[in-house]
Amino acid sequence: MAKLSRLRSDSKKETEGVWVEWEHGVSLLIARLNNPGFQSRVRVLTAKHTKAIRSGSFPDGDMEEVSKSAMAHHVLLGWKNIEDEDGGELAYSAEKALEFLTDPDLRDMYQFVLTQANERDLYRREVEEDSAGN
Repeated sequence: MAKLSRLRSDSKKETEGVWVEWEHGVSLLIARLNNPGFQSRVRVLTAKHTKAIRSGSFPDGDMEEVSKSAMAHHVLLGWKNIEDEDGGELAYSAEKALEFLTDPDLRDMYQFVLTQANERDLYRREVEEDSAGN
């Protein structure tokens, strides 16, 4: 049996994200997929397409674009150790995140973010006895 405390999610982690190591020293700040901000943005972006979505006629590619836009604003929330073309640290912006998530040559980044955003253990509450080493 498991204690309920070990199964609880941390809503702060789900919306503010957790740092995850990707590749080549790059760290990404990733919030949980389907957090309230993500869901709200998807609703806004799909509001005028409700009939097509319900009927199944909304193109999958368009839905993926909506999802990536919502991810850029509410799931991929930051990064460390990404350089611009001049060798300087690239500052995070939702616009740049969207550029990365929609770049076919960076599809591995998109897949990584999507996978980590669905990894429920990343967003669990810390259990005090675990952090105390018991």
